[in-house]
Amino acid sequence: MNNILKNKYASIFFCQQYRLCTFEEPMEFLQNKQDEIVEGLVHFFNARIEEKPHETLRQVESELKTLYIRFDNDWTGRGVVGDATLTATISGLEGVRAECLRRLETRNSADGDEQ
Repeated sequence: MNNILKNKYASIFFCQQYRLCTFEEPMEFLQNKQDEIVEGLVHFFNARIEEKPHETLRQVESELKTLYIRFDNDWTGRGVVGDATLTATISGLEGVRAECLRRLETRNSADGDEQ
């Protein structure tokens, strides 16, 4: 994580602690960050989904398995920001997975129609 983002997170929690901002401001920031993560993942995988949906599906499912394990293993205390980031990453990859499955189903049905 770059220093600018770390400083942004730190300032949010400092701001809340000393009542310098409302509760909604940090939550809005977290929601925007989650949206950015989901959109970035979908954008990143878009071309690969089109070209190689099966390989992309395999990669995404492997990553999801790891992320779900990490999500359950929170003994160090990720905090609000870590939870939001991890949840957004899982959400984005689940969207990519769903699109891969849809493309594969479409391809399989198109191949079946040709035969």
